Amino acid sequence: MAQHLASNAEKVIQSLAAEDPWLVDQISAQQEQNIKDSGLSPKVYGLVNIAALVAENASQPSFHWRIANSLKAGATADEIAGILVALTANVGMAKIVSAAPKVGWALGYEIAEFEKEMKKMEKADKPKSK
Repeated sequence: MAQHLASNAEKVIQSLAAEDPWLVDQISAQQEQNIKDSGLSPKVYGLVNIAALVAENASQPSFHWRIANSLKAGATADEIAGILVALTANVGMAKIVSAAPKVGWALGYEIAEFEKEMKKMEKADKPKSK
């Protein structure tokens, strides 16, 4: 019995990691029912869930999936960025700084390039020692 559960768990994890279409469809069906039950529009539902991911300091793949669904539902990148600004007072800057690259990656932004530019600007702003 334990062997069966282990092999089943492995299959589920592999399927989730590979975004198996059948499993994704099953999860999506559950999500659609949850959206209906919430009484929220799919767009608002998505934005609320992104806010929850920021508050939880969730993993990169969680942001990717939720943001992709939110964009499909009509959310904009500006609205998603607004979530980070709005949550700063509630969750703290550390969680916002942690979430920002995850959100940026999910939106398709080149965060590494931005970080390089910021470092260049910081170097330029430092007073030169004599």
